[in-house]
Amino acid sequence: MVSSGFAGSINPAVGVGDLVIGKHVLYSSQEVLEGEIRVDSTLSCDASIADMAVRLCNNEVFKSHYGDILTVNKIIRQSSVKKHVGNQTSAIAVDMESFAIAERAHAMGIPFVVARAISDGIDEDLEIHENMVTEGGNVNISATARHLLNKPHHIPYLNRLRKQTKSATDTLSAFFPNFITQIYNSLLT
Repeated sequence: MVSSGFAGSINPAVGVGDLVIGKHVLYSSQEVLEGEIRVDSTLSCDASIADMAVRLCNNEVFKSHYGDILTVNKIIRQSSVKKHVGNQTSAIAVDMESFAIAERAHAMGIPFVVARAISDGIDEDLEIHENMVTEGGNVNISATARHLLNKPHHIPYLNRLRKQTKSATDTLSAFFPNFITQIYNSLLT
């Protein structure tokens, strides 16, 4: 089982468009990510699959990183909070889904790995709110339109994020065909 999609950087060495391969998935249920960060649980990614992913990345044109991924319950919008979380944990990236997927995979005895592309950098504030994205991960057009009518100065921020998610999508598109082929071939042997 693979947790893929976008993640935010919480490490200065991890930039927009980079691929992160998970070593462990950490989970923090904290609503406020200031002060000491509490990691509630940690699950390991399958080392053999992660190692294969890391080896495949050596031949690609994008930059890749291998490290811990932190799952939280809310979008981290402020750059200062991203930096704080990165300094307080071993994680190099943050998302909102990987731990739940890892839990299910572990419960079913299925090998699990994280492969996510960075859509927002550590030095960037995000001008996006949870209601602007549906539970399925799509843009909530009406909520986004209302937000932009009230705050038209956020249009450049959302345009920047659009370009950055395109870069992250390109990275995932470059990585997955070869990765899936290698996984399939390893099942045949």
